[in-house]
Amino acid sequence: MSFSSETKTELCELQLGETCCVTAECYGMLLFAREFSEREIRIVTESDAVAKRFRALCRTLFSVSPKTAQKSSRGKLEILVSGEDAERIFSFFGHDETQVSTRINYDIVLPQCCRRSFLRGAYLTGGSVTDPNSGYHLELASPLFNLSHDAAELMKTLGLSPKLTKRGGKNIIYFKSSEEIEDFLNNVGATSSAFRFMDVKVMKDVRNRANRLSNCDSFNISRSINAGVEQAEKIRKTLAEKGKGHFPQELRELALIRAENPEVSLRELGEMLEKPLSKSGVSHKLRRIMEYTE
Repeated sequence: MSFSSETKTELCELQLGETCCVTAECYGMLLFAREFSEREIRIVTESDAVAKRFRALCRTLFSVSPKTAQKSSRGKLEILVSGEDAERIFSFFGHDETQVSTRINYDIVLPQCCRRSFLRGAYLTGGSVTDPNSGYHLELASPLFNLSHDAAELMKTLGLSPKLTKRGGKNIIYFKSSEEIEDFLNNVGATSSAFRFMDVKVMKDVRNRANRLSNCDSFNISRSINAGVEQAEKIRKTLAEKGKGHFPQELRELALIRAENPEVSLRELGEMLEKPLSKSGVSHKLRRIMEYTE
């Protein structure tokens, strides 16, 4: 089961709350359904849990038992309400066929708890979220322009910051930030999924930091070795042309050791001296040695 399906299953296992919130959740499912009109209500889903949830809402609110078609070859279920039942549900939410465009009836989502319930229903029928191991993306899709903009504005009243775009003839409300996705999941009641999302994000951040540190260490080691090789080559060339007497007595021992050990670190060079020297002391003397090789 995908992360998105698991999230919907978690939401469908929530207890039905107050009548106002049950009504708002059902309204969200209907507005983001495949079809919502006075002639037919049709929800298409891959989730048995979503189908069961919608049937429970319809029985609770309207004493209606939607018909369920067999799964298609793509594994999708169709849940249908038609005839007088569809007309009754459609008008119950304040809609009629004379409307030019479908908008949210704000009388149903005035309380903040009902807004969360509405968005839960909208996500169940029109939403999806990627597995956080793959990336950060949550969206709600609808072919209705005004409905999408109304839903986005509703999200903003809960402190969310959705973005809007169009794709494949649909209006997409989406979030790309992991923090925003966690906030949305918490708002609609998917707290376990939000925590899982957060855990995966933390682990990814830890791995990325470890990789950055490893790459930084590798770069520093490589840079140190390259510098040592360059120093050794210059010292050997100076020794061949002018002899070791070219270097002052206090630099000579270190110059000879570096010439023979281009790959060792400054700390190791200091430990190889007859009188051990600190890393900063070795660095200072090597700078002077390089001046004598120029």
